Amino acid sequence: MEELSKKINVQNKVKIARQGAKPKHCLLCGKEINQICNSHSVPYMVLNTLAEDGMLYNKNKVAEISYFKCEDGIKRTGTFHYICRDCDSKEFADYENPETILTRPNDLMMAENAIKNLLLMISQKKYERELCENDIQYLPFVNIQQMLKGNELDTRDYLDDLEYFKQIKAGKVEYGFQIAYWEVLPFVCPIAVQGTFTIYKDMKGNQIIDPYDFDEKKKNQSVHLCVFPFNGATVILLFYHKRDKAYKQLWHQINSSKREDALKYINYLVFALTDNFFFSKSISETILKDDAFVRLSREYMEQPNYGLPAINENDYKYLSNKPVSADELPMIFDEKYAIKQ
Repeated sequence: MEELSKKINVQNKVKIARQGAKPKHCLLCGKEINQICNSHSVPYMVLNTLAEDGMLYNKNKVAEISYFKCEDGIKRTGTFHYICRDCDSKEFADYENPETILTRPNDLMMAENAIKNLLLMISQKKYERELCENDIQYLPFVNIQQMLKGNELDTRDYLDDLEYFKQIKAGKVEYGFQIAYWEVLPFVCPIAVQGTFTIYKDMKGNQIIDPYDFDEKKKNQSVHLCVFPFNGATVILLFYHKRDKAYKQLWHQINSSKREDALKYINYLVFALTDNFFFSKSISETILKDDAFVRLSREYMEQPNYGLPAINENDYKYLSNKPVSADELPMIFDEKYAIKQ
């Protein structure tokens, strides 16, 4: 009964935070938002490729946090509410296109992709601030000032990138995206991914960026990653903008590596650095129950259990003395895990 009460309390605070995070004006056109628009952070046609009876698994199918659902309907999967319906239907038409989605992307497609990712992150950062104000249960174990400082700097940089990429899309600024990896696999992987994040270590474990550096003069540097299963194939795309110079050496590293090593690294990035991935319900139990995969799903910055102390019996089983490595993970891009359609 006590556990149920805690669950309801957390869910209520999450609901209040989500409501508080919704903007009054569209972040793209500036018009007042009169109707809620469920913008999909992963293209609907991609999610539809994996959906079974309209349902998909999310990260919590692996992480098993009791307060949250592990599956959702396609209409609610990976959605955010930061733009108007008109912008949602028009601004991403080049990359969310069944005729081009499996082709090597041009700069306009990558600009739209990056804009969608930034909108999601700005939305999430606002949601995080609302959670802080609602004093959700885990906050006693968190350095609130550090969290808010990081949130402030990340939001500043996401908004700056958003305006810059909008200018690129409008043709007012020179293009400059760099593709670090692109491949089309001839089968349907059981996962869909789209997101942006900061890579802190390269393929050899050398630090690229210090995650605890809160110097206001430094800009956050991000990459963009997509895994799009569609029409019997799966496209994998990793790219960044050339003004994020920290990744120049990583670009050379990836492009001089064996295909298998590059894919292993990207496989790790998906599960270590982004939460915005969704599974087909036909995904192999071998993946979902893999010990390393489960532990990684609950890591934060290579710290077990999200860097938090164990507060219940379930938390203790995820504690580990060392971070999960790329070599330990099942390769989700292996054809043996492909979805038969």
